[in-house]
Amino acid sequence: MIHQENNNHQVNINYNNAFDNEELIATYMRKNTNEIKNSKFSVLALLFGAYYLVYKKMYLYGLIFIAITTIISFIFTSSTYLVTIPIHIFLAKTFDEIYLKHAEKKVNMIKNNNRNKSNKEILEICNKKGGTNILITILLFVFLILMVYINYAFGISSETNPKEIIGYTWVTNDNTSLHLNKNKTFKLYQIDVNSNNKLYEGTYTVYKGLTAVKFVGKNVEILSSEINDQIDSFAILNNMLMRKSYKGYYAIILNITKEFENDNQLDVEANSVVLFTGYYYKDSKELDLTNFVSKASSLFQREEFSE
Repeated sequence: MIHQENNNHQVNINYNNAFDNEELIATYMRKNTNEIKNSKFSVLALLFGAYYLVYKKMYLYGLIFIAITTIISFIFTSSTYLVTIPIHIFLAKTFDEIYLKHAEKKVNMIKNNNRNKSNKEILEICNKKGGTNILITILLFVFLILMVYINYAFGISSETNPKEIIGYTWVTNDNTSLHLNKNKTFKLYQIDVNSNNKLYEGTYTVYKGLTAVKFVGKNVEILSSEINDQIDSFAILNNMLMRKSYKGYYAIILNITKEFENDNQLDVEANSVVLFTGYYYKDSKELDLTNFVSKASSLFQREEFSE
């Protein structure tokens, strides 16, 4: 009896090992293997990227794809889509080959882990383990949408209303002072080369970090008066992004509505806007600002009292 059971067991193992791998892989993928082998380009992989990988239960590949595109979005902030398009094209051209190897690996694992099961049972396991997963794909989509919303809601609000500089008075060694009031109005006091007291009033907008970089990047052609200035500005922004040194970066836009000289009000040109860009140094509480067009720089020290 024992000998008979051993013979039956040996026959069953040989039968499983000889079982057509093509059929198992096709069952796992729920698609003809020849169709996959002959495919040179996956339009769905091109369009949906990580979502399509996850849909096909290639979860690790999906996470790697998301990680790569996320890193790229931080490095190439102003040209993320241009950089990620080649990655999507590469995935589309290699997807079927990757998917076929993935299916072969999974089928071999199923066979090795179920040596005592019948061919029918192995087919059922391949069918269950393979195929697609629409639920996880939808959950991933919802999760990423929520992350984008949270990043926008909290990140942008903190970058457009930075508490470390708003509501304070900023002064320089040459007695220039900039008051950034919490109600989004400002007063800029200066003494010109002729010792005239100058006062500028108006409203302001502040951008910080990546928001500031994006603002300057989009408006660089308008704000720079010469082509050389534009090239220099682009070089500065790209260098900043490569060094990831944008966290303390600021763009302060002063919209001047009133101008005074020695207490006498002057006429203000329409759309009189001044842009300052630079860095805030938290430890010393200093703003190192540069006039974007004139390139004049000033180091502002924060007063210890706030509005």
